[in-house]
Amino acid sequence: MPNYDFRQLSSHDFEVLIRDLLQAEWKVVFQSFTAGRDQGIDLQFTHDGHRTIVQCKHFAGSGFRKLLAHVRNIEASKAAQIAPQRYVLAASVGMTPANKAALIAALSPNLRGPEDVIGRDDVNNLLGRHPEIEQAHFRLWLTSTTVLETVLHNAEVSDTEFEVRRVHSNLRKYVPNACYPRALELLDRGNIVIISGIPGIGKTTLAELLLYAHLERGYAPVLIRSNIRDAKKLLRRGVKQIFYFDDFLGQTFLGDAHGLLIHNQDIDLLDFMDVIRQSESRLVMTTREHILSNALQTSERFRHSLILEQRCILALADYSFSEKAKVLYNHIYFSDLPQEYRRRLVADDFFLSILAHRNFSPRQVEWLASYTRLKGIPSKDYRTFVTGIFDNPSEIWRHSFDRQISSASQSLLLALLSLGGNAHFAMLEPAWRTLHSTRAARYGYRSTPDAFRAALKELEGSFFKLKPYGAEFLNPSIKDFLQALVAESTDHTTDLLDSSCYFTQVNTLWSLSNTPPGHKLREYFLTRADQVAHKGESLLAKPVAVVVMRDPDGGTGHRFDVLPEGRLRVAVEMATVIDTKAMWQFCHKAAEHLRNAWRSGDTPDFDIARHALDWLEDVPAGNVSAIGKAAAAQLASALRLELLWVLRRGSAEDFYLIYDLPRENGRAAWSTGERAMLQESFREYLRDGLDENRSNCSTSKDLDDLASMLEPVADALGHNISTELDSIRETAAELQEREDRRPLKKLEKIEPPASSPEKDDVETVKRMFGTLLD
Repeated sequence: MPNYDFRQLSSHDFEVLIRDLLQAEWKVVFQSFTAGRDQGIDLQFTHDGHRTIVQCKHFAGSGFRKLLAHVRNIEASKAAQIAPQRYVLAASVGMTPANKAALIAALSPNLRGPEDVIGRDDVNNLLGRHPEIEQAHFRLWLTSTTVLETVLHNAEVSDTEFEVRRVHSNLRKYVPNACYPRALELLDRGNIVIISGIPGIGKTTLAELLLYAHLERGYAPVLIRSNIRDAKKLLRRGVKQIFYFDDFLGQTFLGDAHGLLIHNQDIDLLDFMDVIRQSESRLVMTTREHILSNALQTSERFRHSLILEQRCILALADYSFSEKAKVLYNHIYFSDLPQEYRRRLVADDFFLSILAHRNFSPRQVEWLASYTRLKGIPSKDYRTFVTGIFDNPSEIWRHSFDRQISSASQSLLLALLSLGGNAHFAMLEPAWRTLHSTRAARYGYRSTPDAFRAALKELEGSFFKLKPYGAEFLNPSIKDFLQALVAESTDHTTDLLDSSCYFTQVNTLWSLSNTPPGHKLREYFLTRADQVAHKGESLLAKPVAVVVMRDPDGGTGHRFDVLPEGRLRVAVEMATVIDTKAMWQFCHKAAEHLRNAWRSGDTPDFDIARHALDWLEDVPAGNVSAIGKAAAAQLASALRLELLWVLRRGSAEDFYLIYDLPRENGRAAWSTGERAMLQESFREYLRDGLDENRSNCSTSKDLDDLASMLEPVADALGHNISTELDSIRETAAELQEREDRRPLKKLEKIEPPASSPEKDDVETVKRMFGTLLD
C-alpha cells in the first residue's frame, strides 16, 4: 500500500485527489462549484434526493490537534446549517480510532460513523485500490520519499551536479501542460527532445522534470556544460543514461551561440544525436526559440538535419487558463509570502488581471511569489509593483539591482557577467576584488574584509545559485538584464575593462559589442581603441589554466581562461574593425604567444586558429588602412605555416578540416613549402597519432567517420593508406554486427496526467484562490 504524507500537495491538489479517488471508489460524479467561500462544501453529489457532501481539510503540516480545533470552531456550525443526508470529512493527517471518535463527536449528528472520516491511511488505502489515480497525480508519487531516495542514489552514483533536492522541492509547484506529453512522446520515439520557447516560459523546469522522472526509472544523469565532445566520451554502452544540455546554443544573443558553430560543434552535436538515437540512452536539450532560428540560418548542417523533428516548442498557448491559474496558485501556496500580501492578491480578484496579462510567464510568477525578492515593497504597494513587473519584465532585476543589494553585490554580479555567467570561486573572487576596488575608488563605496562572502550570501537564491566550486546566474534573464545594463552604460564598461584580470573579460565585452544591443559599446571600443589594445596585450601573458582541481582518485582537472588561439582570434577581430597601430601590435603579440604555446607542446585548437586565419585573409580592402592590410597579410602567412606544422599533433578530423582549406575559401593553393609541411605533418600523424585516434572510437559510426575523413586527405597528399583503411572498416563492420544484435531497451512511457473533469472556468479558479486565505 502507498504511504504518502501529502505534504507536497497544496490544499487544491488534495481536494482534487480526494475527488478523483471517491469518484472512482463510489462510481459517482461530483458537482461543480460556484464562486465564493465553500460554506462547508468542497465536494457534493445528489442521488435519489439524498445529498452527500465531502469536506477536505489539508492539515498535513499542522497535525491533528489543529484539525480538531478547526472542526470544532468552524466546520461544525457549517455542517449543522447544511444538514445533508451524509457528511464525509477527508483530512491529510494520520488518525487513531480515538481521533476519529473525537471528530465524530465534534460533528455530531452529521457524521454517521468512522467510515465517513477519511484520514491519511484511508487515502493511501484508496490509492492502493486505484493505482490509475496514483499515476495520474504524477506529482504525488514523484515527490514521495521512496522516489526521492531512488533519484538521489542514481544522481550520486553518476557524480552529477543535478540538484535533486531543489528539483524535488519545485515539483510541488509544477503544473503539467500540453508540452509535457509531447516531450515524452519525442523521447519515446527518438530518444531526443529539444525544448524551445521564449525566455521565462518554463523550458528548464520541464527539462528538469523529465530528467527527474527518468532518474526514478534507473537512468543515470549526465549534465553537459559546454563541450558535446566530452559528453560523447561519457556515453556508456549497455547503461541507460539521460544527458541534459541546458541552453545548448547559448543563453543570450546569437553571439553566444556563434561559438558553437565556430568550433564545429554543430557537427559534434549532430553526430552525438545520431549515436543517442541508436542507443538505450536519451538526450534532453533546451534553447530559446529565436536563438535556434538564428542557428538554423547560420548552420547549413542544422538546416539539413532532423533537429526540427525533435523540437518541442513550449509556448504560452500551451498553458490553458486553468493551468496558468494553477501555476500562480501553487507558487503562492508554497511560498514565504506573508498573509497580507496574499490578501492583496486575492482581494477584488486581482489575480485574474495577472492571469490575463500579455506578459504572463512562470518566471514573473516566481518573482511575485517570493517575499525574499520583495523586501522593501510594502504590502500596500504590492499590486502596483506586480503590475509594473508584468508591464516591463526587465524591471524585476533593475529594481533589485539598483535599490535592494549592496555595492559589493553589484560588483559581484558584474564580475560574474564578465566571466560568462558561470565561474569558479578561484576566478570569481579576484575578478570581484579588482572590480570592486576600482568602483569603490571611483564612486566612494565602502568595503569590508568580509564583503565578498557577504555578497555571496546576499545574492544566493535571488540572483545566482552557488555550486561546490563557484556560482552561476539563477536564470538567463538575469544575464540578459546585466548585458543590457553594461551595453548602455559607459561607466560600467570602463569599470569592467580597466579592472579586467582575465582575458575572457575583454572577450565578453567585445562579444557584447557585436550584438544589436551593443552599438553604444562598439562606439566605446572605437573611441578608446589604444587603451583597449594595451589592456588586451597586458593580459596575453596570463596563464590559460587558471584553476587546478583535484579529485579524490588523484586526477586533476582545470578551469581555463581563453586559449591562446582564442586570444589571437579576438585580437584579429578587433584589429580588422578598429584598425589602429596599437591594435595590430596587439595581434602580433597574440600570434607570438600562440606560437610559443604550440612550440612548448600545448594541444592546439584548430577550429579557433582556422577562424582567426579566415579573418586575416578576408579583410576587405576598403575596411583597413594599407598598414593594416600589410599586417594582416604578414600574420596570415606566418599563421598558415605554424598551423600546418602543429597539425602533426592533430586528429583525422583536424586534417580533414584543413587539408583543402585554400580551395574551400577560394584562395590560391598551398605553396610548395606549405604543401611539404602538410605532407610531413600527415606522415607524423600516421606514425604517431592514428592508433590513438582509432582507439578513441567507441562505435562503428566513429570508425566509419574516421575512415571517411582519412581517405580524401591521403589521396590529396599522395599517401597510400589502403591497408589502414581496410583494417578500420573491417573493425567497424564487426562492431556494427555486435551492435545490431544488441536489443534496444525502451523506457516505459510516463503517462500524462489524466484530464480533470473540473470546468476550465473563472468560477472554479476564484474558488481555488479563495483557499489561500483559509
